Amino acid sequence: MSTPTPPPAPATPPTGYDPRPLAERGGLFHIPSLDGIRAVAVLIVMIAHFGFEKLVPGGYGVTVFFFLSGYLITTLMRKEFGKTGRIDLWAFYMRRTLRIFPPMYITLAVLMSLSLFEAVGPFNWSAVFYQLGFLTNMLKIWAPDATAMIEQGLVRPLGTGVYWSLAIEEHFYMGFPLLMIVLMPRLTRGRIALVLLGTCVLGLLWRLYLVHGLHAEHARVYYGTDARLDSIMYGCVLALWGNPFLDKPLRLNTVVKALMLVVALGATAATFVIRDEAFRETWRYTIQGVALFPLFYLAVIDHERPLFRWLAWGPLRYIGALSYTLYLIHLGLWSFFELYAPDMAFPARFAVCTVLSFAYAMAMYYAVEQPCAKLRKRMHKKAPTPIAAS
Repeated sequence: MSTPTPPPAPATPPTGYDPRPLAERGGLFHIPSLDGIRAVAVLIVMIAHFGFEKLVPGGYGVTVFFFLSGYLITTLMRKEFGKTGRIDLWAFYMRRTLRIFPPMYITLAVLMSLSLFEAVGPFNWSAVFYQLGFLTNMLKIWAPDATAMIEQGLVRPLGTGVYWSLAIEEHFYMGFPLLMIVLMPRLTRGRIALVLLGTCVLGLLWRLYLVHGLHAEHARVYYGTDARLDSIMYGCVLALWGNPFLDKPLRLNTVVKALMLVVALGATAATFVIRDEAFRETWRYTIQGVALFPLFYLAVIDHERPLFRWLAWGPLRYIGALSYTLYLIHLGLWSFFELYAPDMAFPARFAVCTVLSFAYAMAMYYAVEQPCAKLRKRMHKKAPTPIAAS
């Protein structure tokens, strides 16, 4: 008599808690909720720039982008190091170049072309060179008057002031892999996370010194790479320490999760409500960064649960895929219509700029970003599969 075949083990333990990391479950290599988070971030920025800056905190959308970039990049590095024992610096820089440069430079050329309509002010070639070199944030610090004019559409090219955040991210991309090449072979992930957390503490102390010691103005703190890099580092810390994708998930009950959400959302809301300028230039970014830890963690591990499932909604994920080019083009279009169609009714301008922004982003996505993504995937053939296109 043959021995009966035992039934297969259930994918999820009867208790409802699955101790396996998400990366080990059913070949899952893409977390849809991260696309949704990216979409929410870019929509916050766009709505703020489209006339609702007094109601919608556009800067918070950028902070979310920073955190997400740090988390994704560090997760990919961790996966690569875990598989190969090294970080391929050349491949990293090539992938970043393919991801960032083509859409940015093409969009900059488009905005420069839009700026050729009717002379409204001198064409600021120095601004263009700063943008080409990912130094827009430094232009905002060194030449605030020229920057203000650019943002008001009085100096061309239009709408390129948003490139300041790309400059900070590019500075991060240039230096962070070198740091990880030094630390990863020598320290445990936990100790590396502590080192990076220490840089976040130093970032807060530096902002406090800039504001209270040097009486620095808003532009120096808001746009300075040295003053804002901790917003990216918080995401790096999550990727190394308690990564919701790669590490064993914490056993959290519903009450604990609810408490985490309430505290995180309450702390974030407080940063919008408190209007003291010294607080907003110093503690605001730290509190927002810390509060993003539980929000990201729960959005990833509970991405299939009702509370976060909406982040995986198809149209929202599609906006997330378009988010980079949407960010690049939206303010330029808004500035163009403000200048050359000042009598257009606000609802009409809002609708036209939204439609044109999405149309442009879709064209760029299929004509430029997708081909570049295929090239990046070829570079990943010998590397771990990425969890998301960052």
